[in-house]
Amino acid sequence: SAVQDKAVAAKKKVAVEAKEESSSSDEEDAAEKNAMRVEGLKAKGNAAFAKKEFSAAAAQYSVACRLDPQNHVLFSNRSASYAGLQEWDKAKEDAVKVIKMKPDWPKGYSRLGAAFHGKNEWKDAVDAYKQGLEFDPDNAQLKDG
Repeated sequence: SAVQDKAVAAKKKVAVEAKEESSSSDEEDAAEKNAMRVEGLKAKGNAAFAKKEFSAAAAQYSVACRLDPQNHVLFSNRSASYAGLQEWDKAKEDAVKVIKMKPDWPKGYSRLGAAFHGKNEWKDAVDAYKQGLEFDPDNAQLKDG
């Protein structure tokens, strides 16, 4: 009958909506787990960096960067780790990524300046520090660069 058909259609619609809701909930759970994993990796990287274990720090940040490729802080931290290892080209590459992601964040320019400084590219280093000072004129890292 028409009433039964409507009832079956309504049940199917409810089942589909419930499934869509649960899958978006699963996606949210996965995103939350990913964010927690990224934070854990970042914390491990920070701890290694604080102990001047730059290779271990870079490794932690690298995994975190793969999981959260739009997180400018992770790339900034990895840039600093590479600088600690005197891997200036890698430090520069990450600093450039940071600036592309967050052009108004002074620390990206500080990282870039440090990479150029390490490469003995003095003019580029000064230019990077000056660019950063446009966003934060009182930044000691950029002034002292």
